[in-house]
Amino acid sequence: MTLQKSNIVVGKSVPAGLLDRESAPLALTEALQAARKYIDSQRQLMETIIEQATDTQIQLALGQVRISRAMYESTRPFEEGSQSAVRSASIETSLRYVESVAEISSNERLIIEWIKSADRPATTTIDRYVDETLEIHVDPRFDIFVVSGSDASAISAALHARDCKRVLSWEDLRDSSTDSVARVDVIRTDAALLKLPDLMKCPAQRVWCLWGPDEQCPQGIKDSLYERLRKVMINGNTITALSSSWARHFIKNLPSLVHQGRDMQGLQGALKGSGAIVIGAGPSLDESADWIKAQKPKPVIICAYKALKALARHQITPDFVVMLDPNQKVRHLEGVDLRGISAFVVEVSVCPEVLSRVDRPILPYSAGDGTSILFGIFGKRSPPIIPTGGSVLHAELQLAKFLGCDHVTLVGADFGFPRNRLYADGSGTGDTLSLSEDQKSFIRKPLDGEMRTGMLVKVVANDGTDMYASLELDAYRLWVEQFIRDWHREVPVRVFNVASKGARIEGAEFVPLDAHRVTPASTGPQSLTESVTPLFDQARIRGSLSETLRKKMKKLRSLQKACTRAIEEVRKNPASDLSPYGSVVKLASACPEVSLLLAKQLQDINDQSIRSTIDVPTRLLNLIRNAGDQAQELAKLYGDVSESIFRSNRR
Repeated sequence: MTLQKSNIVVGKSVPAGLLDRESAPLALTEALQAARKYIDSQRQLMETIIEQATDTQIQLALGQVRISRAMYESTRPFEEGSQSAVRSASIETSLRYVESVAEISSNERLIIEWIKSADRPATTTIDRYVDETLEIHVDPRFDIFVVSGSDASAISAALHARDCKRVLSWEDLRDSSTDSVARVDVIRTDAALLKLPDLMKCPAQRVWCLWGPDEQCPQGIKDSLYERLRKVMINGNTITALSSSWARHFIKNLPSLVHQGRDMQGLQGALKGSGAIVIGAGPSLDESADWIKAQKPKPVIICAYKALKALARHQITPDFVVMLDPNQKVRHLEGVDLRGISAFVVEVSVCPEVLSRVDRPILPYSAGDGTSILFGIFGKRSPPIIPTGGSVLHAELQLAKFLGCDHVTLVGADFGFPRNRLYADGSGTGDTLSLSEDQKSFIRKPLDGEMRTGMLVKVVANDGTDMYASLELDAYRLWVEQFIRDWHREVPVRVFNVASKGARIEGAEFVPLDAHRVTPASTGPQSLTESVTPLFDQARIRGSLSETLRKKMKKLRSLQKACTRAIEEVRKNPASDLSPYGSVVKLASACPEVSLLLAKQLQDINDQSIRSTIDVPTRLLNLIRNAGDQAQELAKLYGDVSESIFRSNRR
C-alpha cells in the first residue's frame, strides 16, 4: 500500500472557545484534546512516509503515534453517568469529538496497511517482525515485553530502540528447577514484575511475548504471565484499597504494640530442629484435628487467625497465631481461651478491636512497604518485613522457617473448595460460597469483606480426584510451591501435606494421617517468647516514644494548615500550575500516614496524568482539601492514643 497526500484527511481545527471548561464537561474536553493530538501524530507519520524520510525519522514518528494513541485510548469522553448531562453549549464539542473519532479510524487503517506492506524502507528482519507484531496498538511506555528464542538479544535491542521501557527476558522468569521449558517461576516472575519502572503507579495494559519471526510463544507461557501480572496488580490494588485503613489501624494499635509488643528478632532460629504443624482454615482441618491432638510430645503449632475457633472446638491450643488481613474482625476470637498461646504474630495494621482483646505477647511484622513506612515510631527496634503473596499461610510458613523448624506439615491448606466448602467447622462462620451450575464461576460472600466473584479452575487433589479452586487460591498455591523450592535450596527442610481432599502442592509430600508423626519442639515456645525483649521498656515510653508522638501531631497540624492556605490561594488566584501546593507537598512527605489514606486518589491522578491529558490542578484541589481533613483527623487520633498509652503507663 502506497501512502499519498490524498490519503491524509485534513481535519478541522478546534476553536479555543470549544475547549472552554465552562461550556463542556471536563472529561469531554480532555478526550477531544487527546483525539486531536493523536490525529496530529498520525498526519506527521504519514507525511514523513510520503517524504521518504530515513527509517530513524519514521521510527520516531511511529513512536509518537503509538504513545498518542495510548493517551487517546486512556481518556474517556464522558464521566460515568454524565452522558445525559451534556449541556447544549457542549453539543458542538461533542460533534467535533465524533468527527475526530472517524478521522482516527480512517488514518489507523492506512498506517496499519503500510506497516504490513512491502513499501516500507529497507529494514532488518527483526525490525520488521517487531513492528508488524506491535503495529500501533502498543504503549511503549507501560506495556510489558517478554523476549526469548535465538533472536532474543536482537529483539530486545529493537524494542529499546523503540523506547519500550519494560522489557524482560524469559530466561529470567522461567522455572529453571524443572525440565519444563514453559513453567513460570512464580516468585522470580513476581519480583521481576515489581522491579519494572513504575508498574504500580501505571499498570501495564498488555503483555507482549516476542519469540522471533520463526518461533511462537507457547500459549501456556502467555497465560501464566498474564496470570502473574493479574495477581501482582490484584495485590497492588488490594494494598491501595486497604491503605486507607492501614494508617488508622496502625495508630489505634499502638497501645497494644507498646505494652505487649516483643522484638521478633530475638526468636530467629530459636526452635532450630523442631517440627511444626502449619494450619490453615481449610475444610480438611476437620479430619486432622484428632491427629493434631495425638502429636505428643507436642511439635510447634502455628495457625491462621481464622482457624483459631476451629481448633478451640477440639481443645487444641496453638503456640503461634498469625494475623494478616485487616478486615478480619473479633468474631474469630470470641469464646476462645488464649492463655496457652505463646504469642500472636500480627501485621501491624490488623483490626484494632481484635488486637485490644489479645492479652498475650504480640510479635508485630509488616507485610510490605505500605505499613513499614510507619515504623519510624519504633526507632531502631523495628518489626521485620514479611512479604506474602496475599495469604496468611505464606506468613505462617515464613515464621516456621524463621524459627528454624525443618520438618513442616501442612494442615487445612487446601487451596480450593473440597466438597464445595470454604472453611473448616467453626472457621469463617457466616461466610458463604456458591458455585454456578456449569462449575465455571463462583460467588463468595465473606462477613469480613466485600463479595467476590470469579472464574473457577480445576485442580487435582492429593487423593487423585478433581476439585475446583478460584484463581486467587490457585495463585496462593503456586506461591507456596515456589517458596518450598527456594527453602529446599537453602536447607534440607522436609514439607508434608496430610489433606487428602486438598490440592496437591509440589514439594509437600502427601502422607496419610495414621502414618505420619511430626518431630517435637526442641524447647517450649511459651517460655521462649516470654523471654524475648519488649519493643518498649518504661524508659522508652516516657522518653523517645512521647517525643515521637508529639512530633507526629505537630507535623500533621502543620500539614493541615498548609492545605488550608493553599486552597485559599487557589480560590483568590486560580492557577494553571502546581505552585500553590509546594508547601503542601513538602510537609506531606513527612506524614506517610496521610499518603496511605489518600493512596487510591493519588494513584488515580498519577495514572491518568501520565497516560492522558488530565487537568491535574483541577483534581489536585479536591485532593488537597481531603489531605487537610485527614491530617486534622490523624492528629487528633494520635493525641487520643498518646493519652491512652501514658494513662495506662501511669497505673
